[in-house]
Amino acid sequence: MNYRVVFHTVGQILKVESILLLLPLAIAIVKEENTVFAFCVTIVITAALAAAFTLLPVRKKQTFAREGLLIVAFSWIIMSIIGALPMYLGTHARSYLDCLFETVSGFTTTGASVVDNVEILPKSINFWRCFTHWIGGMGILVFVLALVSGNDNNSMHILKAEVPGPITGKLVAKTKVNSRILYAIYIVLTLIEALLLKLGGNSLFDSVTIAFSTAGTGGFCSYNASIGAYHSLYTEIVCIVFMLLFSLNFNIFYLIVVRQTKRALKSEELRTFFAIVFLSFLVIVFNIRRLYPTFGESSRNALFWISSIISTTGFTTVDVNEWPKLSQHILLALMFFGGCAGSTAGGLKISRVIIIAKNAKRSLKKIIYPSSVTTVKVDGESLSDETVYGVTTFVTIYLMIFIASFLIVSADGNDLTKSFSAVASCINNVGPTLGGLTTFSSYSPLSKVVFILDMLIGRLEIYPIIVLFLFSTWKKPIRH
Repeated sequence: MNYRVVFHTVGQILKVESILLLLPLAIAIVKEENTVFAFCVTIVITAALAAAFTLLPVRKKQTFAREGLLIVAFSWIIMSIIGALPMYLGTHARSYLDCLFETVSGFTTTGASVVDNVEILPKSINFWRCFTHWIGGMGILVFVLALVSGNDNNSMHILKAEVPGPITGKLVAKTKVNSRILYAIYIVLTLIEALLLKLGGNSLFDSVTIAFSTAGTGGFCSYNASIGAYHSLYTEIVCIVFMLLFSLNFNIFYLIVVRQTKRALKSEELRTFFAIVFLSFLVIVFNIRRLYPTFGESSRNALFWISSIISTTGFTTVDVNEWPKLSQHILLALMFFGGCAGSTAGGLKISRVIIIAKNAKRSLKKIIYPSSVTTVKVDGESLSDETVYGVTTFVTIYLMIFIASFLIVSADGNDLTKSFSAVASCINNVGPTLGGLTTFSSYSPLSKVVFILDMLIGRLEIYPIIVLFLFSTWKKPIRH
C-alpha cells in the first residue's frame, strides 16, 4: 500500500477545499454575518491539514486500483468532516452529526436535509450548502486531475473510482485533458443556466445557487418550498431543461461539440433515458389529471417532478403526497433508475438497467436454447462477460446494503413508505421522500449515520467505501 501518495493526494484535495471556502467567506463578510469566524477557522484548519499531508515526501508515485479507491474514499470523508464545521460553528445547530449529515448530503448531491427551516440560515451557509452540490457533482478529484500533472495510469484509477457509471469512457487519450474537457462542459452549462435564471427576474444569489444545485443534481435551495417558492413557470422550465441535461452522459455533449451529433443520438442509453421520461410522463399526467384545473398545469407538475426525480436533483414544487399511489410509486421507481452513466445524477444508472435487462433476456434464451451462444450488446458492441458480471455484482451488493439499511432505519418506528423511500432517497442521492416526511431531523442518531453511509456509498458507487472495511485492503500483499 502506497500510503504516502494517498495522503499526499488527499492533501491536494484539502488545498482546493480551503480555496473554495473563500467564496462563502466573502459572502459572510459582505453580508456582515456572524459566520465569518466559522469560515476563517475552517479555512485555517483545512490549510494546516493540507500542508501536513502534502509535506510528506512521496518516493513512489505509482498507484493501483486499491490506492485509487482509498484516495477517493478518504478525500470525500475528510472533505465532509471539515465542510461541516462552518455550519456547526456558525449556526445554532443541534449537533455536529446533523451538520455532518447536511454536508455529506451536499457533497454527495443528495439534497436530503435535517434543517427544518432553511430560510433562517445565514446567506453564506445557504451558499455553501448549494456550492457543495456543485463541488461534488462532477467530483473534486476530477477537478484536481484537471489541474495537476502526474502519471496518467494513476489518474485513471482515481477517475474510475469517482466518476459515476459502470463504464468510464475517456474522451481523449490523456486523463488530464479528459478531466479538463469534463469540467469545461460542466462550468459552461452551469453559467448558461445561471444567466437564464437571472434573465428570468431571479436575484443573482438565487440564480447562482439554483444553478449550483441543478448542475450537481443536488436539490438544496434557500427556501423551504424549494423551486415552488418562486411561483414562476419560466424558472421551472429552465430547471426542467437543465435537470435533464445534467442527467446525460457528458460524452454526449463532447460529441456534439466536435460535430458528431449523429453518433451522440445513436446512444442506446440516451434513447432509453428519454423513453422512460416520456412513458412516465404519459402515465402520471393521465393519473393526476383530475387534481388540477387544466391539462397544462398537470403536465407542468408531472414533467417537473419526473425530471427532478430521475435526475436525482430533488427540487420540489407541489406536494406529491397528494397524488394517487400509482404516480407516487412511479416516482419511487425513477429514484432507482437515476440518470445516465458519466453524468452528475445518482441512482443505478440507465446503462446498468439496460445491461441487467439484456442479461436477463440472454439467460432466459439460454434456458430455452441451451446450445445457443449469445452476448449482451450495447450500442451494437458486445460486452465482455466480465463487464456483465461486474454490473450484476454491483446490483447484488447494492440490494444487500439497501435491505440492511432499511431494517436498521425501521427501528425508528416509521411506516413502510417513509422508511423505504428515505433509504431509497439517500442511497440513490435523490433527496425528497414519500409519506409526508419533509426533513430527516426526526430520525435517531443511528439512522442518520446509516443515511450518511448510504449517501456516500451511493455517490461513490459502493466500492470506495466498502474497501475501507475489508481486511484485504490493509493486508500487505504476499510477494513471490
